[in-house]
Amino acid sequence: MSSQLPTIFNSTFLTSGLSKGFFEFITKVGEARSKQEEDRYVTEELAYLKNKLNQPDISTSKMKDYITRLVYCDMLGHNVEFGHIHAVKLVQSAKGLWEKRVGYLSCSLFLHETHELSIMLINTIQKDLRSSNHLEVCAALTALCQLLNTEMIPAVYGLVEEKLSHPKDIVRKKAIMVFHRLFRDKPELIIHLDEKFRQILSGGDPGVLGAILCLFIDFVKEDPSKYKDLVPVLVNILEQVLDRYLPRNYDYHGAPAPWIQVKIIQILGMLAQDDEKISSEIGQLIVHTLKKAENGVDCSYAIIFECIRTLARLHPQVLTTLIHKPSHLNPLSVITRFLKSHNHNLKYLGLIALSEVDPVWWVEGEWWGEEQMRIIVDCLEEKDDSLKRKVCLYY
Repeated sequence: MSSQLPTIFNSTFLTSGLSKGFFEFITKVGEARSKQEEDRYVTEELAYLKNKLNQPDISTSKMKDYITRLVYCDMLGHNVEFGHIHAVKLVQSAKGLWEKRVGYLSCSLFLHETHELSIMLINTIQKDLRSSNHLEVCAALTALCQLLNTEMIPAVYGLVEEKLSHPKDIVRKKAIMVFHRLFRDKPELIIHLDEKFRQILSGGDPGVLGAILCLFIDFVKEDPSKYKDLVPVLVNILEQVLDRYLPRNYDYHGAPAPWIQVKIIQILGMLAQDDEKISSEIGQLIVHTLKKAENGVDCSYAIIFECIRTLARLHPQVLTTLIHKPSHLNPLSVITRFLKSHNHNLKYLGLIALSEVDPVWWVEGEWWGEEQMRIIVDCLEEKDDSLKRKVCLYY
């Protein structure tokens, strides 16, 4: 008994929420001195779990613990196929939200859309989509993002569509994610929802903006001409983000909603390509966004990078005006900041950004010179092979 006290009263164990057996198993694996020793511990654990899961009348709390251990073994690369059916049973029999979430998570990890056991989840998913508990609805929608297949679509389509109008933004967001998944497999099934998605985007609800923008990125890639009328809506949202109208919890290290900014800029870039009218409408805003991001933290580099890519897509006449505008420096000159960075990831992004820009713009505005050329040549002497390959590939 005394030998167990250090484990039982270990503060890490007390705050982990894990069973004593699972905690001890993780500890043993973590302290294994070789891969062979680790494999031996995992093999012993799998034998123990197989025996326990085959016993009758297991409580759902015990089942949750055993399935969680299986997920860990699966993450270590071991075959846990014998436990797949038990993960499905946990979803079906779960009495509490935590058990249901563990069940859905394990099914999402163990199964795939064409797996023969996926069909057994349909009734449970339907029931949870009708639940008054929005967390149960979210658990079902999250699972659908991974497991939705042809057999499930007729059974859940209407229920998921209803969730686009749910009062909770997290539910609306996950419903959009399910339709995004569906769009990639069967785009013809969501054509009639185009107007609904436009309304959601125009509503500017920050809780669903990230998800709906991801969906529109794929829409615009498919057919840019169909969505050119959305430019004013996207410009308005981006302006609101820059003016910090969104709640503070969407900021990241002081940068206002950087992921939303990146997605909007990406869509605007696709819509503006070879279109002088749209290029002139968004050109100044893109430069303004770039300037606001220049004084930001690391996440701002993503915004700056996307701004450069979008500027490179603008109509040549509009880009010429922006480059030679006397009130500010050439916006493309910010590429030098990437190239001069000691961070190889940022330097690599600088090379990508430079490759996006037509060489004719390298010399426009007098920002390209010997310094930039020397930096690129010096990349050939770097230890990082990815930098060398990028230089050889593009330059």
